[in-house]
Amino acid sequence: MDAKNKLLIIMLFTSLLGLLFQTPLMQAVGGGQHRFINGNNVDCLSCHRNYPDAAHQVGLTGHQIAAENRNYTTYLEIGGTSYDPAGIIYTNIDSDFNGANDVWSWSGYMWIYGNQAKLYNLDFNDDGVVSGSETCKLCHNKELMRTSVEKSPEHTFGQRSCNDARCHGNSNEDYRFFKTGYNTIPPASISNPAIITGNFYINNTWTNPSDNDFNYTIFKYGNGSTLTTVNSSINYLNSTLSPHYVQNLSAETVDIYDNINKTGIWFNITLPNNPPLFGQIGNRNVTAGNIIQFNITAIDADNDNLTYGTNATKGIFDTVSGNYTWQTNSNDSGEYVWYFNAMDNYGGVATETVLIMVSSHSVYIPPIPANLRAIQGNFWINYTWEPGNGNITDSYNLSLNGNWSNGTLLTYHNDTVAPHGWSNITVWAYNNSGGMNSISQETQVLNNLPVLSPIGNRNVTAGSLLLINITAIDADNDTLIYGTNASKGILNSSTGEYSWTTNSSDVGTYTWYFNTSDNYGGIATETITVTVSAQPVFEYIPPVPVNLASTQGNSWIKYTWAPGTGNMTDSYNITVNGAPYNTSTPSRNDTVGPHGWSNITVYAYNNSGIGSLSSTSLSQNTQLSNNNPVQSSIGNRTITAGAILNFNVSASDADSDPITYGTNASKGILNRSTGEYSWSTSSSDVGSYTWYFNSSDNYDGIDNETLKLTVDPAPLPIPPTPINLASIQGNFWIEYTWEPGIGNITDSYNFSINGVPHTTTLPVRNDTIGPHGWSNITLRAYNNSGGLSQNSISRSIQVQNNDPVLASIGNKNVVEGSTLQFTISASDADSDPITYSTDARGNLNPNTGVYSWPTSAGDAGVYTWYFNSSDNYGGTGTETITVTVTEVPTYTPPPPTALSATQDNFWIKYTWEPGIGNITDSYNLTVNGLQYTTSLTSRNDSIGPHGWSNITVYAYNNSGSGRLSPTAVTRNTQKDNNAPVQDPIGSKSVNASEQLTFTVHAQDADSDIMTYSTSATNGSIDPSSGVYTWMTSASDIGTYEWSFSSSDGFGAVASETIFVTVQ
Repeated sequence: MDAKNKLLIIMLFTSLLGLLFQTPLMQAVGGGQHRFINGNNVDCLSCHRNYPDAAHQVGLTGHQIAAENRNYTTYLEIGGTSYDPAGIIYTNIDSDFNGANDVWSWSGYMWIYGNQAKLYNLDFNDDGVVSGSETCKLCHNKELMRTSVEKSPEHTFGQRSCNDARCHGNSNEDYRFFKTGYNTIPPASISNPAIITGNFYINNTWTNPSDNDFNYTIFKYGNGSTLTTVNSSINYLNSTLSPHYVQNLSAETVDIYDNINKTGIWFNITLPNNPPLFGQIGNRNVTAGNIIQFNITAIDADNDNLTYGTNATKGIFDTVSGNYTWQTNSNDSGEYVWYFNAMDNYGGVATETVLIMVSSHSVYIPPIPANLRAIQGNFWINYTWEPGNGNITDSYNLSLNGNWSNGTLLTYHNDTVAPHGWSNITVWAYNNSGGMNSISQETQVLNNLPVLSPIGNRNVTAGSLLLINITAIDADNDTLIYGTNASKGILNSSTGEYSWTTNSSDVGTYTWYFNTSDNYGGIATETITVTVSAQPVFEYIPPVPVNLASTQGNSWIKYTWAPGTGNMTDSYNITVNGAPYNTSTPSRNDTVGPHGWSNITVYAYNNSGIGSLSSTSLSQNTQLSNNNPVQSSIGNRTITAGAILNFNVSASDADSDPITYGTNASKGILNRSTGEYSWSTSSSDVGSYTWYFNSSDNYDGIDNETLKLTVDPAPLPIPPTPINLASIQGNFWIEYTWEPGIGNITDSYNFSINGVPHTTTLPVRNDTIGPHGWSNITLRAYNNSGGLSQNSISRSIQVQNNDPVLASIGNKNVVEGSTLQFTISASDADSDPITYSTDARGNLNPNTGVYSWPTSAGDAGVYTWYFNSSDNYGGTGTETITVTVTEVPTYTPPPPTALSATQDNFWIKYTWEPGIGNITDSYNLTVNGLQYTTSLTSRNDSIGPHGWSNITVYAYNNSGSGRLSPTAVTRNTQKDNNAPVQDPIGSKSVNASEQLTFTVHAQDADSDIMTYSTSATNGSIDPSSGVYTWMTSASDIGTYEWSFSSSDGFGAVASETIFVTVQ
C-alpha cells in the first residue's frame, strides 16, 4: 500500500474516532435548541467549564439571573403563558377542571390561585444561594418542564427543549419579570398621610404612588423593626390599640423589582384621653345624728386609675374607693353645698355639686335590753338578749371589751375568747331618733384541765440512775407545773424531769404520785410503784492524783497531772471554775480571757461497784499572764520654729486592754487617751530635745520609744495679713477683692475657695457659682522668703436668688358646661423647680402648671383670680386674670341612623349616620358590655374567630350639661368563617407492592382544628394528622382519580383531586 493510501486510511480512522467521541455532545447541542444530555448523574458543569467562551458566558449569566428569580421559576412551574405587570399570570392549565385555565394573582408574598399558594425556589440545599447544578435545574428539571410531578432535582431523561414563546418572551412580552437590575429606581413615597383616632383605634390612610411598578408599602416602628406590609391595592392601616397608645410609624414604598424608597413618611400620634364619666350622686337629706354614706362612682373608657376628690369640710372621704361617710350630730343641722369629682392621670375630670340637707329631729329613748345571757365552749362565748318593752328598738350598739360594733339588728353576738379570758359586753338599745339605753355582763371562759401522759410503774437496780420524763398537754396552752410526793430523787417542776441516783440503802418498793397542774386550779395525777432491786457491790477507792501542773499561752491554760499509786484510776472528775467535767485523759485545756483566772480541782474515779472517788483532790488557781502593749514606731522629727508639730502615739494590745499614753516631754501636750501629741513651737524653742513616749496598760505592761526632736530657726520676714476683703456678684459669679497689709512685702497670696487651694499675685479673684451656691474664701499673704502671714481673712457669700418669670396668661372665656383648660409656665434663671398655685376654682397641677376647671350649670359669671409661680427660695411671679363663664342652652340630639357593619380577618367595622335635628357632638357606645365615647361615625373592633360583636350607639350633644338621645340603635354581628387553605398535593405514582405515603395539610386563618378525609377506595387517612397510607399490591396496577379534603368544623371545606398511578 502506497504512502498516499496509508495517509487516507489514517485520516479516515482518526475522523471516525473523533465522531464517536463527539456524538453525545453533538446530540445534546445539535439535536435542537438547548437539548438535554441523556443519562444519569450528569455533571452539568463539565460542559460549562470546557467552553468558557464569551458567547457561552453571556448565556450562562442570563440563565443564572433567571434561576435566582423565584417569580419566574413559579411562572414556569404553573405553566404560565403570559404575564400582566399588575401581578397576574395567565396559564394553559385547568387544574380544577372548571372549564377555564388557571389565573394566578400576586398577594405581596406568594402567587395565589384558589386555595393554592406557590413561590418556587431552586435553592434545593437551603443554603440561601442558587448556584452550581441548581442553576441548571432552571431548564433541566422535570417539575418546571411539566413532564411529571416528581420534585426530585436529578437530571431528566429524554430530550426536552424550550422555545421563545415559553422562556424568552417575544417583542411584546418579557416573562423574566421582577429581576434585579431591570429597574433600580425606587417608587415615589406615599402622599396625603392622614390619621383618624377613636376608642381605641388608629386609622392611618394615605394616597399610594402612581408608579406602574409600585408593589407594596412597608410600615416600620420608630426603632426600625417592621410592623407589617400593605399591598398596593390598599391605602389604609387600621389598628386596635390600648388607651393612650403612642404611635410612631414610618412608611417606605417598594416596587416589583424590590427597590425600596427609604424616605419614610411618618404617622405619629397619641390616642387622646377619655375623661371620666361621673355616676350621678344627687342631693341628699339626713336627720342630725344619723350617718350619711354614699359611693362616688365613675367610669373611664381608658380604664385609667381614678382619684376621687371633694371640698367637703365634714365627714371622711376615701379618695381611692370614692366612699364618703359622715356621722352627723345635733350640731350639724343646716345646708351644705359641696362638689365631688373624679380625676384620671391625664387631666380628665368629672364633677358634680351636691346639696346635703341635715335636719334636726326628736329623740326617743328605747327601753333597756332584757334577759342578757351567755353560754360558752372552747374558746367562745355566745351572748343573747331580748328587746325591752316601751319605745321601738331599731338596732343595737355593742361595746365588747371596749371595742364598738354599731347598728346590728341581731339579738345575739358570738365572741372568740382566749383561754381564761374575760369577755365584757354592754348592749345599748338604739332608736333611730338618736336615743340609747344599755345592759352589761362580764363572763370568763372556763378552764381546761391538763391531760397527763401515762408514766407506768418503774424498776431500777440499786446504784443506778432512775430517770422519768413527766409530760402533759393543756388545751389552753397554760404553763404547767409538775409535782410529786416522792421522798427521794429530784423533780424539775418546770420541765417534768425526775432523777434519782439510787444506792444500796434504797432497796425496796415505793408508792408515789406524780401530777401536773395549771395556774387555774386544773390538775392531773398518776400514782406509780417504783421498785429498787439490790445487787452485790465491790468498791475500790482510787489514789489521789499527783503532779498537777500548768502551761499557758495567749488566751489558754493547759493543766496536766498523773494518776496516784494504788488502786486503778478509771477516769477523773474535775471542776473548772465551778463547772463539773469527766475525762479519762490526765490533761485539760481551757480558753481563758485576758487576765482571767482558772481554778481547777481534780478527783480520781474508780468504776467498781457503784463507783468511788479518791479520798481527796488536787487543786490549782492560775491567772493568765499579761501581754505588754506593742507601740508603733514614731521616729525622730524635725520642725521649723513657729510651726505646729503633730503626731500620734499608737499601740496594739493582744489583750485588748485600754492603752494610756505617756511622755517626759517638757513641751507640747499629749492626750493620754488618744495618743495625739501637739506642740506649737515658737522662735524660742530652737534646739534639740530627747524625750520618750510610751504606751501602758493597766497590768504593768509598757512599751516606749525615745525620740530626738529638732526645732530649726524659721525664715523671716513674715508678711502682714491681707485687709479690706470685699465682694461683688452677678448671675452666676462672685468677684473678691482685697489689699495687702501694712508691713513686710507681700509677694503673692495663698487662698482656698470652698476648700480648694490656689495662689495668685493679683488682689482679685472671680469665681463661677451655681444657683444658690455658697462661696467660702480664706486668704493669707505670702513672702518669697517662705513666710506666710500669721493670720488669715475669710468671707462666706451665697449667690442671690433669681425670681421666676411667669409667661403671660391673659383673660379667659368659657361656655358653661365646658372645661376651661390652659397651662401656665414660668422660666427661672436658676433652673429651680417651679411650683404653681392659684386661688381659682378647678384644679391646678402644682408641678406641670396644667389648670383645668370643668364648669357646670350655675357657674356662669365673671371671676377674678391670680395665678403665680414660685421657687423654693422665696421668689414669686404672679398674674391676675379675669375668667368669664357664659351660659349655654341644652339640646337633645336625635338617635343615630343607618347602623351597618362590614368585616374581614379579624375585625368588624360599624358605621352609622347622625339623625336629623339638633347637632350630634359625639356618640356613647357599648360594645360587648364595655362603654366608649367617640366623635366618629364608625367603630372598628378586633374579633376572634367565629366571635360575636354587640354594639349599642347613643347620640350625645355637648350643650349645657350634655344630653343623650332618647333611644339608641343596636346591632349583633357574628364574624364570618374563614375556609381552610389546603397545601397542594399533586398527582402521585408508586411501584406495585410498595407503600404510598403522603400528608394532606391545610392552614386555617381561624386556627380551627382540621379534619382530613378522602374519596380514595384504597388505603386510609388519619383524620387528625392528614397522613394517608396505602400498601399497594400487584393487583392494584392502574390509575385512580381521588379527592382529598380538609374541613374546619364550621362548614368550610378545601379539596384537591389527584391521580394516583400504580405501575
